[in-house]
Amino acid sequence: MNHHRLVRGVALAVTWFGLTSTSCSSTATTAVPPVTTPATIAVAPTATSFTPVISTASSSASSSASQDTTIETAAATTGATTAPTAAAEAAPTEFDPCSVITEQDVTTALGVDPGPGEPTPEVWGGQCSYDSGTVILNVLIGDAHLGGKAGYDTYLAGAQQGESNDTSGRSVFEVLDGIGDGAFVNGGGPIAGAAFYAGDTTVTLTVALGDATLPTPIAQATALMTAGAARLES
Repeated sequence: MNHHRLVRGVALAVTWFGLTSTSCSSTATTAVPPVTTPATIAVAPTATSFTPVISTASSSASSSASQDTTIETAAATTGATTAPTAAAEAAPTEFDPCSVITEQDVTTALGVDPGPGEPTPEVWGGQCSYDSGTVILNVLIGDAHLGGKAGYDTYLAGAQQGESNDTSGRSVFEVLDGIGDGAFVNGGGPIAGAAFYAGDTTVTLTVALGDATLPTPIAQATALMTAGAARLES
């Protein structure tokens, strides 16, 4: 993965959310109400700002560590045959964040196949990256992890604050009807940010095109949200 491109895209996307990333010094600070985020989120909010859930190398490391943790179960062994216990058979299936917005969804929205998504499952849901950060989505599940209406409202407030602070007149912000239980899209230049929620799940999304001369990918981000919300509601 091109980590330089990913981090640069994330920094620009965070700016258009009207939020602050403590890992990207070039991002302007915008004060919004502080919130409590799960400890596994790599970028923590400051006392006066809220940061969208963006996985970094430390997040990937924590994910790898969690994946390396196994559940020990007892097994009855007769000769060379080992029988799995009921606990092992009932082990939960790990959530795939790339299942919310798929490779086909991104291909349809962007007009080019990005290749398979790179999932990073987490206890709060997880992140999926397509084409080394061209499209990044974070899936937050449950109230404790900013999933659902409360989490969505936090992102919405940050985007509204960012728009009100923009004096250039170049930013785009729009609340959208008919996508999940609530959705908005914003951005500027070749980057769009978006968020929607359905039930107890919130999805944040960035689309970062590599060519600065291209228009803001509002239509592409909207198409991806539409596909993801329909999948969550099915």
